Amino acid sequence: MERWAPLCEAHFLFLRINFAWESGYVLVELITKLAQNNQIMKIKFVLLLLSVSLLISCKKEEKEFNEYYPDGKLWKKSVYESSKDKDKNYTLFEFFESGSIKSVTRFENGMKQGRCISYYDRNEVAESVFFYENDKLSGIGRYYGKDGMITDKGLFINDSLVVKEEFYTNGKYTQLRVFTKKNGAFIQNGKMLYDDQNRVGLDNSEYYLAFSADSVRVDDSLEVRVMFFALGKDDGHIALTLGRFDENLVSLSREKIILSDSLSTTFFYKPSRKGYNLITGKLLYVVDRPKEKVSDFVFYHDFLAY
Repeated sequence: MERWAPLCEAHFLFLRINFAWESGYVLVELITKLAQNNQIMKIKFVLLLLSVSLLISCKKEEKEFNEYYPDGKLWKKSVYESSKDKDKNYTLFEFFESGSIKSVTRFENGMKQGRCISYYDRNEVAESVFFYENDKLSGIGRYYGKDGMITDKGLFINDSLVVKEEFYTNGKYTQLRVFTKKNGAFIQNGKMLYDDQNRVGLDNSEYYLAFSADSVRVDDSLEVRVMFFALGKDDGHIALTLGRFDENLVSLSREKIILSDSLSTTFFYKPSRKGYNLITGKLLYVVDRPKEKVSDFVFYHDFLAY
C-alpha cells in the first residue's frame, strides 16, 4: 500500500499566464492553484499597448512595425520604446493566421532578453515559457498541455539543457521523472509520485520540492522552503549548497551552505536584480541507517523581483 504525505499546507502549486490580443489590448490572466485544496484563483487585468495614437510624447514617433501574411492578416508586431530603438530594444508579438497570439518575446540590444512566452493556436493557454540572457536560454523553461497542466520542465545554463523533468499523468496520479546531464548523456536520478489531492507517494518518490512566493521586493529577501520526499524519512537528512555552475555542472562559486537534521529546511535569499532571478546549487540526500548512502541532485528555483 502506497504511503502518502501532503505537499504543503498553503503554498502556490503552479502559476500560469494566459495572454490574448483583442481590439488593441493585451488581455492578461494570471492563474494560480493552491496546493491545499486545488482551488483555482484567477487574476485578470488589461495591459494597454502603446500605439501611435497614444504616444507619451509631443512628437509623432513611429514606435510600431508590422509584418503581414500574404492574405493581409497581421503576422508580427514589433513595439519599440522609441523610434531610435528599432531593431534594438523592443517587444515582438507574433500571431497565428487565425489572429490569435502565437508568442511574445523581448529584445534588448537586438538580443532576446527575459521571458519568452508561446501559445497554442486559438487557445489562451501558454504552451511554453522560457527565459533568455543575452540571446541564450538561461533559467527554468516550462512546457504546458492545452489543459494548462505542466508536461515538461528544465534548467538551462548558457543555452544548454542540464536538467529535465518529465510529467506523466494517468487519471488522478502524476509521475515525475528527473534526468540530469552527466558526461553528455541524461541519467535519471530523481522521481516523484503525487495524486490529485496533492499527496506524495513516499514509496515511489525520491526528490525535492521548493516553495516560495512568486515575487519579492528587490530590497527584501525571499523565504524558500525545501522539502525532500522519500521513504524512511526518520533515517535521513539533507544538506544544501547554493552557488553557480556552468553548463557542464562544474561549480563556479559557493554562496551559502545549509545543513538540516531532517528532510526539510528553510532559507532566505536576496535578489541579485530586478526581474527574473534564479537560485541554483547542489542538494545532498543522506541516509544514515542502516548504512550511510548519499545521493546528490541539482537544486534550482526561480522567482521575480520588483
